[in-house]
Amino acid sequence: MNVEQLFLNYKGNALYTTLLKPEFTDKQEGYVIVPPFAEEKKSAHRILFEIAESITQQGYYVLMFDFYGCGDSEGSLLKATLDDWFDELGYVSDYFKTNYSLNKVHYLGLRLGSLIAGVYCSKTEYSGKTIMLEPVINPEEYFRKILKSKLFKELLTQGNISSKRNELIEELKEDKSLDFDGHEIGAPFYRSIVKHKDDFNKVKAVNTFVVNVSITGRTSKEYQRLVEAGHLKEENFTTIKLEPFWDRIESSPDISELKELIVNNL
Repeated sequence: MNVEQLFLNYKGNALYTTLLKPEFTDKQEGYVIVPPFAEEKKSAHRILFEIAESITQQGYYVLMFDFYGCGDSEGSLLKATLDDWFDELGYVSDYFKTNYSLNKVHYLGLRLGSLIAGVYCSKTEYSGKTIMLEPVINPEEYFRKILKSKLFKELLTQGNISSKRNELIEELKEDKSLDFDGHEIGAPFYRSIVKHKDDFNKVKAVNTFVVNVSITGRTSKEYQRLVEAGHLKEENFTTIKLEPFWDRIESSPDISELKELIVNNL
């Protein structure tokens, strides 16, 4: 397996990418890994790379990348929106397919990255597979939850909370920015989160495989409701017992079962 890092020029900004190439393969197919957001990306990066290695060992090309304003890519979250990220995913996918002569590009996403991948594939003429690991169902609710976690962390480290969650949301609505784990988030980003809050309903079940990661091994109520409502088909959904590796930096869980599950559903 060969690993290369390169920057792609997208609208004048450099997007950081990592390409994993199999040494020997007769497959002309690849997977794009669509990352989660903020601290979840930092916590999950190593495990996502392990997953990428496992996919490459099956003969697939794999491309990992950072969205505009995230990780090692240029730009600021002050200007970023989910719509921008949909466009970037399209650009990265086209580059990947064209420059490596791939017949088909598939996707694997985690958390918010899963939602972005699923919605993108449902909106485009796409016939590949989308593997969605613990996808965010409602990005507006998700944003409120991670904002609550940020404030709790602030309480633990500083002994007090500078603002309440609803006050911060109101500031974003008034076009003010918000410092979020070292990233300055602007009102356009929050508005795009609200705009796409119901997008999970647009994800097509065809060629989509959804994985609920549960520390108990029991399907969460959120996903169970989606199965019962018919938004998730039982044949396209499974639950795996595993701790949520995307929200704990010090954790190093054994992901051998997860990797096996993914490989069996490529």
